[in-house]
Amino acid sequence: MKKEDMMKPLSAGKTGLKTERSNIKLLFFAVLFSSEIYSQIPINGFCRYYNFSVQPEMTQFLSINYNNDSYTDLFLYNPAEKKASVLKGESGSIFGGEIKLNLPFELSNVIPMFDNRSRVSGYAFTSRKNKTAGVLKFQKSGTPFIEKEIKFNAYPDNIISADVDGSGAVKLAVTGGAFEGISLLSSKSNFKLEFSAIEKNNLYPYTVFTELSNDGFIDIAAYNLIQNSIEFFYNSGRNRFSKVRTVKLDERISSLTSTDLNLDNYSDLILLQGSAIKVFYGDSASSYYKIRTFETTYHPDKVIHGDFNRDGRIDLAYLDKSEGIVSILFCRDEFNFYKEIIYFSEKGLKDITPFYSRFVSGMAALNENGKLIIISNPGSFTDGEDLVFSPRPGAINYFDYTNNGIYDLTFIDDYSKTLNFVTRDNAGIPQNFYSYNLHSIYSSIAVDDAHPNEKIFYCYTHGQKLIEVVKADFKNNKFSGNVIYSPGGIEDLKLKTEQGKNEAIVYVTYRSGSSAGAAYYLFKDFRYIVSDYPDAAENYETGSLTLMPKPTMYYWQFDGKDYSLSKFIIGKAGAQKESIFKLSSNEKYSLNSFSADLTGNETNITTAFFHNDINSFAHIIGSNGAKKINGSNLRKIIKINSPTQFYLGETRLGGIKKLNIYDEETTTLYRLDFIEEGRNFITTSLGEANGLKSYFIKNMNSRNYHIVYSNKVKNSITVKQVGK
Repeated sequence: MKKEDMMKPLSAGKTGLKTERSNIKLLFFAVLFSSEIYSQIPINGFCRYYNFSVQPEMTQFLSINYNNDSYTDLFLYNPAEKKASVLKGESGSIFGGEIKLNLPFELSNVIPMFDNRSRVSGYAFTSRKNKTAGVLKFQKSGTPFIEKEIKFNAYPDNIISADVDGSGAVKLAVTGGAFEGISLLSSKSNFKLEFSAIEKNNLYPYTVFTELSNDGFIDIAAYNLIQNSIEFFYNSGRNRFSKVRTVKLDERISSLTSTDLNLDNYSDLILLQGSAIKVFYGDSASSYYKIRTFETTYHPDKVIHGDFNRDGRIDLAYLDKSEGIVSILFCRDEFNFYKEIIYFSEKGLKDITPFYSRFVSGMAALNENGKLIIISNPGSFTDGEDLVFSPRPGAINYFDYTNNGIYDLTFIDDYSKTLNFVTRDNAGIPQNFYSYNLHSIYSSIAVDDAHPNEKIFYCYTHGQKLIEVVKADFKNNKFSGNVIYSPGGIEDLKLKTEQGKNEAIVYVTYRSGSSAGAAYYLFKDFRYIVSDYPDAAENYETGSLTLMPKPTMYYWQFDGKDYSLSKFIIGKAGAQKESIFKLSSNEKYSLNSFSADLTGNETNITTAFFHNDINSFAHIIGSNGAKKINGSNLRKIIKINSPTQFYLGETRLGGIKKLNIYDEETTTLYRLDFIEEGRNFITTSLGEANGLKSYFIKNMNSRNYHIVYSNKVKNSITVKQVGK
């Protein structure tokens, strides 16, 4: 190979450079790409997750307050069943005991009725099966009763309510896809309802009260199913409505709601149309000339609104029933929303509703199998939380955005294949959300956390070759991507920061067939320069990488009769290998090993875990010799199936780094405390972590250390205080 070729970037046909003196390959990677990055989205704590078990087969629900206290209650029902439930609201976003109810007939829709002082005066309902509409109320015990009702010869479905003429009397409008025209219902003194018909010859499945003329009378906007149009009916008073305008639509809609979305005192119309949310913004002339279409990732079956992140703006959330997706569009400004955040996925979701309950604003989602999910804002960051930001959190780690001692979260969402970042405010509340599209799903994240505001994240999977590098400049909201390819399947990866360098050196040990190698990567001149040692070990079983005092691979070999532990010093000239320990054994074991300074005295100790169907034990090998450890009450020998079960870190303020191991069989996390100058250890339970997929241990507040893990049972990020 010519000398000038050695100075060129790697190209096809030149896979490496090999010197005569040492078995080192030098490779040059200059593969850059960009990917979409969300803006900084202010979630302001809207992430606390709870779930409750409720009566199954409930498919619709709404917020009520049957006992007129400070807490919101929930009313659950099923349009196909004569049964319902009431959940009593309690402090925070907690709901108490469930009251199961039997109804006189099936309820299709139930909505609150507000008087001219915005007080709930009752609940309007329709029943398709019973061809009935009316008003129901709740006793202080939570039991509903029918106050007024009216029978039809058709099938009422949609119902709306308003004080249409400012008289203080709430009127109802009933429509449906199999219900002719619009029926306006008024109360009579004898607890009955009388009705007058509007536009008898058309079908209006969706209708809303709105205001067209600012004359104090409430008007109607309705979707005409036959004409595929929005029709506006002007209220001239005395229950007289006349059609004054029609807006033709390009395709059918599946929902129509009304609210003052941009808080300009004019009612806006929200339509669901295909995979989009369309908003007709109201104005002083009620022209609705400004129309915005917000494309959605999934098909919205229902949309709700509320100030979920408590920033004074109205946000949107939608439900896709077929996919079980709940996604939120946080408001950016008067006419725009941030790109949606897919918050969670739960098969069997049937309904969502907002609720407000004494200083808590939240959203609830109902599963037909009897699961109620609550998302709300934590008032403070406590020692036990479940947090939700995405449907399937996987690999997780921490970083310190401004290096102020308040640790932030980064995790990979396996559902959307994104690397996500959550930065926290000075109170520890999750404040801002960022997301970056990845090219694959990875099981681990390593973080170069040396520089404030600018962080580098290395995403990889044990046994795979690809390392995806994401550089994040949080101050300027700039993100870029790069890739590194390991010469073989990655066994271990560590980062070493050096003073004066912008990026850490990336050290990797890898497996290639029955052999193992080591490599390190330096970033220079917009590319990675790689030094590769492909022949570090033969008959390779497993290994671990340490950086202190020098980058070293500790590895195990098995030749059929002996297990041997050796070390390979990466980058050392001359003799690089050194045999450490040999264990004679005719039995084959599953073996995982971890090497590090496990006692805080700056000497490396290797702890190896052996197990098969018959036997399990551990071996400790260090400068003070080797010792076989069998299980006991003080020493639990944990079966290690993956390196992701290991975590080296502090578990108490001012403490040294300890080896922590997750036991998949008991779903318990253990700390290993090494005693007798590193020749023995005892195991201490740090607590149960059911559903743990990936984890770290860190002091997430100033008081305590916490286990933070992606929870594959709840599909959340769980934060638990470390057991004392």
